[in-house]
Parts: sequence; structure tokens; C-alpha cells
Amino acid sequence: MSGPSDTPVAPAADLAAARAALGRGDWQLARALFEAAAGEAPTAEALEGLSWAAWWLNDAEATFAARERAYALYRVAEDRRGAARMATWLGTDHVDFRGELAVAQGWLGRARRLLEGLEPGAEHGWLWVHEAEKLLYAGDTSAARELGAQAVELGERLGLVDLQMMGLASDGAARVAEGDVEAGMARLDESVAAALGGEFRETWAVGWACCYLIQACEQVRDYSRAGQWCRRLEEWSERMEVEFLNRVCRAHYAGVLMWRGTWRQAEQELVACVGRLAELRPPMAAEAVVRLGELRRRQGRHDDAQAIFDEVAEHPLALLGLGEVCLDRGDAAGARDRAEQYLRETPAHARTIRAPGVELLVRAQVAAGEVERAAVSAAELDELAGLLGTEPLRGAARYAAGVVASARGEPESARAAFEDATRLFHRSGAPFEAATARAGLACALAATDRPRDAVRELRAAADTLRRIGAVHAVTRIEALEQEWRATRAASAPALTPRECEVLRLVAKGMSDRAIAERLVLSEHTVHRHVANILAKLRCPSRSAAVAEALTNQLI
Repeated sequence: MSGPSDTPVAPAADLAAARAALGRGDWQLARALFEAAAGEAPTAEALEGLSWAAWWLNDAEATFAARERAYALYRVAEDRRGAARMATWLGTDHVDFRGELAVAQGWLGRARRLLEGLEPGAEHGWLWVHEAEKLLYAGDTSAARELGAQAVELGERLGLVDLQMMGLASDGAARVAEGDVEAGMARLDESVAAALGGEFRETWAVGWACCYLIQACEQVRDYSRAGQWCRRLEEWSERMEVEFLNRVCRAHYAGVLMWRGTWRQAEQELVACVGRLAELRPPMAAEAVVRLGELRRRQGRHDDAQAIFDEVAEHPLALLGLGEVCLDRGDAAGARDRAEQYLRETPAHARTIRAPGVELLVRAQVAAGEVERAAVSAAELDELAGLLGTEPLRGAARYAAGVVASARGEPESARAAFEDATRLFHRSGAPFEAATARAGLACALAATDRPRDAVRELRAAADTLRRIGAVHAVTRIEALEQEWRATRAASAPALTPRECEVLRLVAKGMSDRAIAERLVLSEHTVHRHVANILAKLRCPSRSAAVAEALTNQLI
């Protein structure tokens, strides 16, 4: 039977076989079958199916051509729902393949108008899901939640589990961004469980739900949850042969690897992802590029990091990365400016997204000598960490408190804050952050006249950084230890040559009697030398005196 304008219709059997191939992930066969079904007189249905086969195969030009032709044929047939479906996807494809947001908005607006006055159906719900995604990235979480709730309600009414779950995922992602982490994560976990559990009819929605969850995990630094779901999505992507989703997933997973200190593996993943995503979905490559920039920064390759961040300057994380590079180079004003710009561009209600900007701002303000302003920023970060609740964010807040306390000349408060931060980062499996906090703790201990403890913490931090490949940071720590040694040596009371000789023998574990016999002295004289050494070095015991002398290179 023909449509209202005698539009050709492909044989039902051909389309059924093509759709079956599409459903099981046999993209090449589906493409061949849809092309055959279209034949010399293409139908809207066959072209729509062809667009999906091309979409999964990352053939951008074929995807756009098939969707646009399907849209036109649906319009000829006065099928407003079919045309709206194509318009919705043309909107999203213009973002994902070409980064053309203005064109995307035009197509989404067209879809809205085509659906006006029609009984709400699946096309309405999926349009809401697409619009919610754009709103999430624009920071309009309130509107995204509203559209998500509408999709949930419609999905329940129509019996469309995937639409219901995608509405739930949209709402969950918005809640996490706003700081309602527990409720938001619960929604995201449920939606992804349903997606990977085979409840979705729309295969593309599986990837969307997973991406929402992994991005939310990164925002609140819940790397354990992100790692678990990344592995599940990777398994699904490999089974369905969806390389672009696998690459995006692996780019996010590389962020988890970087956090855990396995930098060599993270670098391998990111370099591979950058190259393939640039071929498959160029706008998506930014997710891998910006994380590679952060890895380069942590490795101390600041010129490389800046060049990478400049390449994807429109990405919010690139702005933070540039601020961190400025701070590493001693440009406090540049770091502060970028942190403030990031926060200006982030809505106040998006508390989760604001946290890393506030974290950078605290350190930049202290470096710029704006200590009281930094204290205000640190208080905001502490409030955010309490609201969001994850250990890495609490660690970041305690680290910021330590930085402020040190700048205020409050070493005991700084010591307690850095100790907390070190423990929280260590429990979170974050060696780079834990070592950085440990270096701060060492400085606080040095300021409270506990040089041996300070050196112990500093060396432990250097060992960790050396193990994960943070060579530049190790060099800074070694320079700091040498500076301390020089300062302590200059201020340490001078020991006489005989006292140094006695102390070297004490260090070998010799008793006063044995030392007296070795040096041909009376035991009483050795006792007096040891007492003078303890008094000069202000040490309570022989072992403490040896440690102090070794720390200050007196023996």
C-alpha cells in the first residue's frame, strides 16, 4: 500500500531482515539490506534504517544523506512523527559529528514544531531526551530535570522502558550536577543497569545512559564506581562492535587510571583514543585530548600540556588545565584569572561542576598573596565537599584548608589538615594527590620544628611520585629537601671535631666504654661528650641525636 502521495514502500520482509541485523549489531549486513530495500525507489523507512547502519559504522556523510532524504520523504508522506524523528537526530548528529550547535538547534526546533498538536508519543519523549542532553551541557540543570521527568512519565505510560530510563538518567545527571549526589547516582545506576541488562529497544540509548553515569562519577570523583561501570560498558561495546562508544568509554577510563597513578597505561589509552576518535567522531575526541593534557601537566611537560589545552580551549576542563599550568609555572595571577573565568561560566546551582574551579582558586589566591580571600574560597569548597560527600572531594577540601593555614602562619592547623588530606587521598587510591598532600604535611612539620618527621614525609612523597612517573614533582621535592638541609646546617650548633668523632661511633652502636677504648679516653670523658652533643642538638636520646646529625649532614 502506498502513502498519501504514492510514496514507494519497501517489501516488509526486506525491512524486517534489515532491522533484525541492526538489532543484533551486524551493521555491515544491515547496511547492505537497507540499501537493497531502498533499491531504485527509496522509501523513508529504508532510508531511516540505512542512516542508522551508517551511524553505527561512523560514516558521517552517508548518515546525513540518508537522514535528510528520509526526512524529506516523511514530509512528502505527511508523516509528521517520522519527519520529527529524523529532525531530532539531525540535530544531535550535527553536534556529535560536526560540532555545529546552531544547526543542531535549528533541527531540534523543527522537530518541536512538527510534533505540536499531536498526541504525545515516543517521538515527543525522545525529543525531550535529546533536548535535555543539550541543556545539561549548557548547565541548565533545572530545565533538563523537567524534561527528564516528562520523559519518565511518558515512558511509563507508553510502556517504553528505554525512554523511561533515559528520562531517569537525564534527571539523575542533573541532580548530581546540582549536588544531590545520592539521589542522582541512584537514578543513574538504575538506568545503566537496565541498559546493559538488555531492557533497551533503542541501542544508541545504552551508550548515552552509560556516558551520563561515567561523567557524573568524574564530576564527584567517584572513581571506584566509574571504573566498575567503564568495564561493563567496554564489554558491551566490544560485543556490539561499537568502536566510538568504546573509545569514549576508554578515554574516561583513562581518567580513572590517571587518578590511580597508572600513568603509563593511561597514556597508552589516551593516545589511541585521540587518534581514533578524531577519525570517527571528531568533536568527541576532545574528551580524550583534554585528559591527555592533564596527564602531560602531571608529568611536568608543561609546554606540551599548554599546547594540548589550547587545542581544545572550548572544553571546560581545558580552562582548569591552563590554570593549573599557570600555577605550576609560578603565574599565580594567570591561575586565578582562569579559575575565576571557569566559575563565571559555571552556574551557581551547578555545585558539583563548580568544585574543581573553587579548588584551583584557593591555591591561586594563596600564591597571589590573597590569603583572606582564599579562606573564603576554602570555606566554599569545604561546604561543597560536605554536600557531595565523596572522599576525594573531602580530601581536596582538607588540602585547601592546609594551604590556607600554612599561609596564615598556623602550622599546627596546617599539619592536621594535610594529615587528613593525605589519609583521604590514600584511601581513595589517588597516589599523586596523596603525595602532594604529604609534601604539604612535611612543610607544616618543618614549621613546627620537627625536621626528622618533615624529612620522612617528604621522602615518602618523593618515593610515591617517582613510582608513578611524576619526575618534575620529584625534582621540586628534592630541591626543597636540599634547601631544608642547608638551612638546618647553617642554624645547627657546631659540634667539635671530637664530638663528631664520638657521635659517628655512637651511630655505629658502640657503648661509651667501647668508644672510650677506641679513642683512648676515659669513660667519664665520653659521657661528657655525649651529654654535650645531646644538649647542643636538643635531642632526648642518643638515637635521636644520630638521626638529627644525619639529617643535617653533621656526620
